[in-house]
Amino acid sequence: MFIRKKAFTLIEVTLVTAIIGVLVIVMFQSYTYIVEQTKERKIYAGLDAIKNGMIQYRNMYGYWPESPEEVINRGLVKWEGGKTTAVDVLYNEFGYTYTLENSIRGLLIKTKYKRGNVELEASRAVSPAYKAGIGKDTILLVNFDAGDFILDFPRNIEPAVNGTVLTASGNTSMGKSARFNGNGGLNYGVNVENFKKITIEFWAQFTGSQPAGNTTIFKMLSNNNLPQVPAWARFDRLIEISITPTDLIIDFNAFDLRYGSTNPQGYNLYKITKSLASVQTPTGNTVLLQNMNFSKIWHHFAFVYTSDPGMMTSSVQLFIDGYPQNISLIRNPGNIDVASGDYYPFDFGSERALWRNNIYIGMNETGNNRLNNINLDNICVTYDSKSEGSFVP
Repeated sequence: MFIRKKAFTLIEVTLVTAIIGVLVIVMFQSYTYIVEQTKERKIYAGLDAIKNGMIQYRNMYGYWPESPEEVINRGLVKWEGGKTTAVDVLYNEFGYTYTLENSIRGLLIKTKYKRGNVELEASRAVSPAYKAGIGKDTILLVNFDAGDFILDFPRNIEPAVNGTVLTASGNTSMGKSARFNGNGGLNYGVNVENFKKITIEFWAQFTGSQPAGNTTIFKMLSNNNLPQVPAWARFDRLIEISITPTDLIIDFNAFDLRYGSTNPQGYNLYKITKSLASVQTPTGNTVLLQNMNFSKIWHHFAFVYTSDPGMMTSSVQLFIDGYPQNISLIRNPGNIDVASGDYYPFDFGSERALWRNNIYIGMNETGNNRLNNINLDNICVTYDSKSEGSFVP
């Protein structure tokens, strides 16, 4: 007696085929993912190998290399599988090369790879971000690393704290920072001598909406209402950096010698206004702050003043994140645009600016215009005119 076996129905065959197809797809995707992950791990292993070689290079020669090839050709890159030559190492698993990028945010080793059809970038930080240090011309340096407000230079000077200033996390690898929330500011008593050059720089992080009107980031001013100063020269020369909801503003009082050094026109208030909605970068313009919006990324600012009495010229520059900015210099009263070659010194002839030995951070000299919703770090003032190449690690 024969028992007839029941055959699979079309529906059952279709269902099984579909299940097998799904499993194949899932397995293939899993396999592809594993392959891509393995390649990506090799990408970062290569970056780490070159980074270690660059650190060894700096230890050996005292400076950073200009390209990965310099490190590779000296046999300092220890690569998986024993590859050490530039031909073997210079290209990663996806066929891309390695490049170096040196900016104010640090020295990076970079390359590219693909995930599917999407091109992505991978990098490793080789050095920390630029950080101003103590030099022979330093006037003031404060980093807040210890969670207090004591100066790094001149050493161990504590400020007069007006109101309340807090501490917060600082820029990458920089310890703590000072947090200004509209409730206080710092007054540092330091000796400020007459100068022909000065650079004022700091890292700042916008943590919230900026209040209406100006709030002071930095201010220094003279005290020339003294008997030994001629009446025509009795005005407070100053440098003040402040911020509004949309702009960075730099005011400074100086002589106006555009009409000849024998006939100075008293003094004028010069004003630089820089819109933070259009900040120049190497790749185009970007927005740092606009219409009460803010970015929590740390940014570096530097104001540079230089005067040359012999050439009867002077200049002012503004750098943001180490890059020179387009600025217009306005002379008040009258809102007249002036060229950067005009001569506006802080002193004239024997009439030197007698600077107050005070530098105000987060407020002005009366304790007003208090800074709000900003963290500051690595504040440095120096008798020097720094250039674009100065703001690299």
